[in-house]
Amino acid sequence: MAVLATSYTALGGLSAVLWTDVLQFVILVGGAIWIAVTLVMRVPDGLAGIHAAALEAGHYDALSWNVSLFELTLPVVAFSFIWMLMQDYGTDQVTVQRLLAVRRDSGVAKAILFNGFTDLIMMSLLLFIGVGMYAYYLHFPDQGIAELKAKAGSDIVGDKMLPYYIVNALPNGISGLLISGIFAAAMSSMDSGINSVSTVIVNDFIKPWRRWRGREEAKDSDVTLARVLTVVLGLFAMTASFIVALTKTKILAASSTILGLFAGPILALFLLGMLSRRGSFFGWLIGMPLGIGAGVWLSMDKFGPDNDLKVHFLWIFPICFGVTIIVSYLASFFFDSTPTDPKFTIWDRSRPVEE
Repeated sequence: MAVLATSYTALGGLSAVLWTDVLQFVILVGGAIWIAVTLVMRVPDGLAGIHAAALEAGHYDALSWNVSLFELTLPVVAFSFIWMLMQDYGTDQVTVQRLLAVRRDSGVAKAILFNGFTDLIMMSLLLFIGVGMYAYYLHFPDQGIAELKAKAGSDIVGDKMLPYYIVNALPNGISGLLISGIFAAAMSSMDSGINSVSTVIVNDFIKPWRRWRGREEAKDSDVTLARVLTVVLGLFAMTASFIVALTKTKILAASSTILGLFAGPILALFLLGMLSRRGSFFGWLIGMPLGIGAGVWLSMDKFGPDNDLKVHFLWIFPICFGVTIIVSYLASFFFDSTPTDPKFTIWDRSRPVEE
């Protein structure tokens, strides 16, 4: 799958990424709906049975209004996702590059609304699939789940439950189509990532270096270089996937922690420049390592009276962001006294920015 994703991304660039992502999106959504329907049909009493099993097991505890650093609750999700989605829609190269490919501003607005709506539907659907699989194996404990725990280890069995259910509980042919939905999700993430990184390297590093050396633009060579970089980055992504598979860590927790450590400070840099005339890159260079350090410390240490409580991974992003932007602003204020021209901030958007 990685070889295929790298190949069509190198050959077709952003256009290939967008059109293959459309097909992969359809496969993913169709597969998720199919799995949800089969769970409703297989679990005794259908929706009512799934709801009763989840309620009895406490899987709805996350819907409580308690605010805690150590557990997943509704306010924690809402607060963390505010900053995560702000980073995703405003500063993430993958999303921004796609939005810049839209021809009209109205199309950008429609794309954002469509994406937000489908995100809500898909997240709800996948959460339902999670509680549905719990109810299914609660009623049918002899379906081989003990074998999966023995092979994978009980600490990461949750990451393998969905493909295990598809392969073992659904008929041949159907299971193959649904596994392709999981592959589609992986490919759509990989192709967008390697395409965006190669674009950043060419436009933000190679072209400025060429202008600094006094060399002329070379569009043909830039395209060739972007394709070579895409292949190299694809190979790197494949290697990283094998390393992640060997670490046997929980995928969701690991990805959310990494996102918080690095994307949080990036969001802080953008907002510092947009909202404040005192914000400076020098100040951010002081705040950024402190924000990352705070996130690493919280993700590794345990707290509580018996040192058995760990900060939930959803807190890593807002904490890294908060520490970075506060320290960066204070450092900018005290060490860089030259205020920024207001036309580069949101405080003066009436005047056009001069070239």
